[in-house]
Amino acid sequence: IMKFEKCNPYVRYCEIIKNNIDEPGTFKKSYDNCMIYMLSGNANVCVEDDKYSLNHGDILTWRAGMAYSIELSDSKSSYMHINFDYTERKRTAFNFKIEPDLCDAFDADKITDVITFDDLLGFNHCVYSPNKNILEEIFLGLHSDFKVKRNCLNMRLKARISLIICEISNEFFYSSHKKSPNLINEILAYIEDNYVKAGSKTFNIPEDKVS
Repeated sequence: IMKFEKCNPYVRYCEIIKNNIDEPGTFKKSYDNCMIYMLSGNANVCVEDDKYSLNHGDILTWRAGMAYSIELSDSKSSYMHINFDYTERKRTAFNFKIEPDLCDAFDADKITDVITFDDLLGFNHCVYSPNKNILEEIFLGLHSDFKVKRNCLNMRLKARISLIICEISNEFFYSSHKKSPNLINEILAYIEDNYVKAGSKTFNIPEDKVS
């Protein structure tokens, strides 16, 4: 368990996919975390029981061990697929592409990244971040660095994936701040309706009204 800001990401593999790899409806599980960025066209993606229709500029990230399937809509569609860990704990043990397995053959003991975050809980599961075209240059730079194997490769990849992850996390911070006034208003309304109007001199806020 760790704080999100303490993550130290490591990019294990990066590739651009232009054709459907599997038959439609084929579910696999990856041994490391996955991130895809839609470069063009559309794709239908399922992660566990959730379905997503991705368009150019959309990002989808999910944790190792989650069942997923990806289907491009046509031959003009493409996406970038990044395999990564949120820490470098398994960097020396695995520094090459780890092929995903079909669900029936998946061995959970081989998962490379098992850390969980105790603050941004969404990153423990699946994160959908639409309309992130502004990050496309960073994604393309990451792919270029990975293919060319420039000097200080790991530092370059870490810098780019860290910036991408930070930009995605901004939505969580914005969302939490945006929702907090509503929660406060709900609590105040509950107090007024159940205690102030009733003339009660003391009150206790029920647990289901506190988060």
